This record gives sequence, structure tokens and C-alpha cells, in this order.
Amino acid sequence: MDSQGVNMSPDGYLSNNSSQPEWRSNYRGDYKDYNLKPICTQDLLSWAFQVARGMEYLSQRKVLHGDLAARNILLAEDNVVKICDFGLARTMYKDNNYKKKSDGLLPIKWMAIESIRDRIFSTQSDIWSFGVVLWEFFTLAETPYPGMEADKQYQKLIEGYRMEKPEY
Repeated sequence: MDSQGVNMSPDGYLSNNSSQPEWRSNYRGDYKDYNLKPICTQDLLSWAFQVARGMEYLSQRKVLHGDLAARNILLAEDNVVKICDFGLARTMYKDNNYKKKSDGLLPIKWMAIESIRDRIFSTQSDIWSFGVVLWEFFTLAETPYPGMEADKQYQKLIEGYRMEKPEY
């Protein structure tokens, strides 16, 4: 385990050797055969800290994740969190942001306002996504913007709407 919270294999590549699938599915009971303990506040804070450190590590290396969401965070043995799914990731050596020009599907519910509006992604938009991940953690795996269609989300956000504070 790298000291920055990102698991590196001996050859320097990001590792994906999770012993448990996505935490959301795990929490919802899809993995009843595992001997799992209940989630507590300390777990949530530990996961949040580990994701923050992992994202800091990526940012220091000028890597934009572009799709940070709880579904892309794996929970391994000993409560170790691993950031995965780098399919939308970009290196940011030339510029501090990335403008997506293709029309591929995007994870709207985790995207910052400027990313939805202008298709511009940056470290700051990854930070917005981290905030949504925290909301997912502390709502114990609710889907962001519950009951809201993705196409209405942008308008609501520019009008000042924000998700309710989780009870946990």
C-alpha cells in the first residue's frame, strides 16, 4: 500500500486486487456469504480519508479521474479502500483542465456544474465528485439527487439546489 492511499503493484501500476466488490453492493447485502461487520462512523471516516488521500495522490501526479463515484471505489481486506475505473481519466500535463469533445455518456449525477455546462473537467470537478461520494458514504449508499432526472439536475443546481445533509 502506497503511503498516499493508492495501492500500487510491484511494477508501479494501480492494483485492483479487491477481496470485496463495490461497497454499495456489499452494504446492500448482495454478498451475504461474506462475514461482514456492520458499517460504523469510523469506517465511513476512514474510507473518506483514504479516498481523499488517493485523489490527492492523483492530483499531485496531474491525473484527472473524471468518474469518481462510490461505484468506482472498492473495499478490500482490512477496510482498505481502492479507487478504480480510470476509463475517463486524463493526464493534465499540458493544461489544468480537459474539455471533452466527444458525445459519450457521462456520469451527470457526480459532475460539477461547469462539467455539465461546458464539458470541462479539472481537479476542481474531481473535488465536486468527491463531495458526492461523501454524500453516498454518509447516506449509506443512496443514489445522488434521489428522484431527480439527470436532465433536470443542471437547472436545479444553477438555481442553487443542493442535496440534503445526510442523517448519518
